[in-house]
Amino acid sequence: AYTQVLTQAYDNTSLSLGLIHGQDNWKYMGNLNTSANIPGSVNCQIPPGFDAPPIAFDATPSGAYAGGIALKNPGNTGGSHGFTSRKNDGNWEYYVLTNSDFVILEFDYDNGNVWGEWLNLGFDANGDGDYSSDCKTADPNELGIGLGFALSNMELYKADGTVVSAARVGSGWTRYRLTINLKANSGQGSGSVCYKIMNASPAIWQPVPGLQDINMAINSSSAGRENLQNLNGMVVQQEAGGAGALDNISIINIKNNVLVNDTVCEGESITLNTFLIPNATSYSWTFNGTTLPATTTPSISLTNVPVSYSGDMELVVSTNNCADLRWTVNFTVHPKPTVTPSASPSAICNGSSTTVSVSGANSYTWSPSGSGSSFTATPTSTTTYSVTGTDANGCSNTSSVTVTVNALPAITASASPTSVCQGGSTAISA
Repeated sequence: AYTQVLTQAYDNTSLSLGLIHGQDNWKYMGNLNTSANIPGSVNCQIPPGFDAPPIAFDATPSGAYAGGIALKNPGNTGGSHGFTSRKNDGNWEYYVLTNSDFVILEFDYDNGNVWGEWLNLGFDANGDGDYSSDCKTADPNELGIGLGFALSNMELYKADGTVVSAARVGSGWTRYRLTINLKANSGQGSGSVCYKIMNASPAIWQPVPGLQDINMAINSSSAGRENLQNLNGMVVQQEAGGAGALDNISIINIKNNVLVNDTVCEGESITLNTFLIPNATSYSWTFNGTTLPATTTPSISLTNVPVSYSGDMELVVSTNNCADLRWTVNFTVHPKPTVTPSASPSAICNGSSTTVSVSGANSYTWSPSGSGSSFTATPTSTTTYSVTGTDANGCSNTSSVTVTVNALPAITASASPTSVCQGGSTAISA
């Protein structure tokens, strides 16, 4: 098996503390609060006389959260709306691989008393370099998949912009993960969300109730945001409150081309490998209903493979009680050919010949001599002919036939007497 894993991460380390606007392709737009609104401008820049809030700060470590530079909520009064967007560029860009099996969006978020906060992957539909509609708020038509927090709710953004809500979970710095099975629901995908409270002991992954196996409305033929290959940036929206923070954004593509040997033959020993998958805790292989013991390493060795393993092979990768990754492919174990050699006659006298032949395969290799499916042999002593036959699948089997060589009889003749007179007699025996 062969797995392609592409991990793309943005941890804010390229940012200087203070204003995010203008750094690393980030743009800030929004109204700071109800008493000092920032109006929109033609080019979606902060107008003269207004200042963007300092939202890049040095976060304090907390449990499994290592700390570092994070993106902070603007922290203004009610009615404020901080909106930053970052379009892909040379410093950091992500993309969803064509024909990927899974894509995983993961980030650390400091849960605070905020009205709302969202992280979306964006699609710049109008090509203006950002994801705004009025230079103050995000363009809803340019928001792709993502996760958000609105008061007591969590919100899962589907590819078409519709939202599925569930009760909010998490406390303090929490890591959230959205796992999308891109092959599910006839290509529309299936999304599941889990979380891990970083300051808990132990910090364990848990599913978010109500946000499991959600049809993600993906359309790989769409020219818009519904096609994940079109996503080309990210959008962070932060409303009033001042406590929320965002860090360690990552996007993981997993494309598993489970390649079984072109020929797997009955009785062989083979090893199946898949690359190490991030966050995996176990790998479990099932062959046509027979599940083998799970491994902690991404490989498995099979000995004396039976024909009964033919059928659907499923690989299940468990990821810390979060959504399992599953692949199913057809696995075929070809039976060995039935190689049937014969000799006619099977017993000969020394000096005579016999015809040795075989059937049941496509090509043959003989020992100690011979060729093809039939040949003439003149052994001088009893000989066993071994033949290995290989069929069209490349599978082989070995069998043998023995030709018995009987010695010629030793004939003794005599006459008594050996000399007689004309007209006389003698006794001849053998």
